[in-house]
Amino acid sequence: MIFFINELRFPLALFLTFLSYSTLSQDVRGFMVEIDHQQSYISIQSLFYSKNNTAEEHQQIEKGLAFWNVNSDKYMYQLPNGKCYSVIFDLRYPDGEYNESGMFLPSLEEEHAILNQVEILADSLLNRRNHDPNRIIAGYSPNNFVYVGQSYYDMESVWIHEIGHRIGATHRHGIMSETIAWSKSKITTGTVRELLSHAGISSPVFPFLADTHNHKHKHSEIQPARIKHIGDMPSNFFEGGKLKKHSKRRSKCTDQNIPYAAQSLD
Repeated sequence: MIFFINELRFPLALFLTFLSYSTLSQDVRGFMVEIDHQQSYISIQSLFYSKNNTAEEHQQIEKGLAFWNVNSDKYMYQLPNGKCYSVIFDLRYPDGEYNESGMFLPSLEEEHAILNQVEILADSLLNRRNHDPNRIIAGYSPNNFVYVGQSYYDMESVWIHEIGHRIGATHRHGIMSETIAWSKSKITTGTVRELLSHAGISSPVFPFLADTHNHKHKHSEIQPARIKHIGDMPSNFFEGGKLKKHSKRRSKCTDQNIPYAAQSLD
């Protein structure tokens, strides 16, 4: 049996608050793109923590982050001269601790601009603006927050999908489809290409397809919190490069110990 889940429409109150800002064309999200020209990797980085300090919530968040992290080094960005960069995901919990009041205090050494708070809400709060009885609202992610419905918090695809929005993905195919089919949840080449495009690397195919009639995440408005270059950037880095999948016959771009920790989904 296939379950379908649809996201919550943007609440009116949040929409009106959003309109009050002068920079309506800017959607800065909680992720950073780090490009290391010495070790030849492009790292998409973000931090996620639970508002409520419970073992169950921590476990589900870790599974969602692990799904993205295990897709590290499956894609590469290759320049016309043959030099390539491995694409990796470095999504994790930030260093810090919960105080006596239950509030999470991140370490001052963390990149606070890429912090995202995760919270489980009652289903009634998620469904309050839903008028279609055939659709289930499981989660949504405005600003630097991720909300997941109480009845669906242990479904990995919900976490994975909403985490994808926080690192710059719009609605496309696979795990980022607006309506998620649990049996077909995966990260697609189109999604990876789109994530890189926010740093000026690789252009997404038909970006207007990401805008749907029900819930919009406009590709043209998304900006990472930060873009960081390490080492000397090749002069042709942004010209003619192509995103490709690593294959068993194709060697990796680097033999260095790239900074990500792929976790088991067991």
